[in-house]
Amino acid sequence: MIVIAFLFSVIGLVGLTFIIVESEIAESWRKWWGNNVRFKLFGVKMSKVVDCHQCTGFWVGLFGTPWLLPWLPPPSVFMIGNILLLPVIAFLSGCAISFLAVVARAVLDWLTLNINIPLDDLEQNDQEKSNPLRN
Repeated sequence: MIVIAFLFSVIGLVGLTFIIVESEIAESWRKWWGNNVRFKLFGVKMSKVVDCHQCTGFWVGLFGTPWLLPWLPPPSVFMIGNILLLPVIAFLSGCAISFLAVVARAVLDWLTLNINIPLDDLEQNDQEKSNPLRN
């Protein structure tokens, strides 16, 4: 049961990465971030972070570590002698979510290219849904 909860947490963080990078819900926030964030970190413009699955995945994983911690073995994190492991776990979590977000994007791209659904049919269905009186 703990493994399933951990996997759902990881999938949730990858999903959050996709919501930040691709969703229409976060589009206005991405535009605001791109227009207002001007500082650099390690030579990278932080305004570009929300446009990239790998970049966003790293930060989501880093700050999402508290979400993953309940599913990790307690002695590795909560013992006083091992408290220094917390930044290491946060960094590794960021790396893992970053990698998984890139893999998920690649899998979705592959599926999109290899599933034979005519785009004309999809576009026609979208137009019919947006204008029901058109028939």
